[in-house]
Amino acid sequence: MIRREALGQHVAPPVARLLARSCRIREILSDGTVVRHKRTLGNEIYILWHSTLLLLGLANRDQGGVILISRHRDGEILTRAMTRLGYGTARGSSTRGGPVGLREMIRAGQAGRPLGMTPDGPTGPPRECKPGPVYLAAETGLMIVPCAAAATRSKRFDSWDRFVLPLPGATIYCSYGEPVSLDPLDRSVDHVAGWQAELTRQIDAQLARCEAMAAQS
Repeated sequence: MIRREALGQHVAPPVARLLARSCRIREILSDGTVVRHKRTLGNEIYILWHSTLLLLGLANRDQGGVILISRHRDGEILTRAMTRLGYGTARGSSTRGGPVGLREMIRAGQAGRPLGMTPDGPTGPPRECKPGPVYLAAETGLMIVPCAAAATRSKRFDSWDRFVLPLPGATIYCSYGEPVSLDPLDRSVDHVAGWQAELTRQIDAQLARCEAMAAQS
C-alpha cells in the first residue's frame, strides 16, 4: 500500500509546475495599486506564515531563493515541490535540526541569496512568530521583509496551519512590507520577544490586505 507521504512526494513537483503555469500572480503595492507580479528578490530574509508557503513560492519561483523547511514528514513533500520551483532548501526547524538548518541559511545569506522562513512552523502555533528570523538577521545583518499571499480559489487542508493550495486558474495576490532592520548587537530576551510580536503583527497586516483583495475579486 502506498503511504500518503510517499504519494505526496511524487505528486507535489508536477502539481507545483502545473500551478505555476495556470495561476495568475499579482502584487499589491504599498498604495493599494494591483500590478502584475514581477518582484525581484534581494539578499533579504522574507518571512511568511507556513500556510502561504506554496502561494509565495509560486510567485517568486526560479530566483535562486533558499527556504528553511522542517525535517518533519510533510517537510519532504514541500522540499520536492519547492525544488521543482527553483528553490534551494535548508532542512531544519525549531524542533528538529535547527542549528544545522540555521547554519545553512547563514551561509546562503552570506553568498548573497534571498532567504525564506516560515516562523510559525513546523507545528505552530499558527501565525505566531518564533525567534528564528530575529536570530538569523542578527547573524547575517540582513533585513527582514514580512510578506503574505492569498488566492481567489483554493483548498485549505485540515492541518495545524490550514495550509493553502491554490486551484488551477486562481489569482494569487501577494503583498510585501517595508524591509525591517534589527539591531544585531542586542540579543536580550526582551528585545527578541519584542521583535517576535512586531513581526507577527506585520505579517498579519500583509495577509489582511491579500485576503481582502482575493475576497472581492
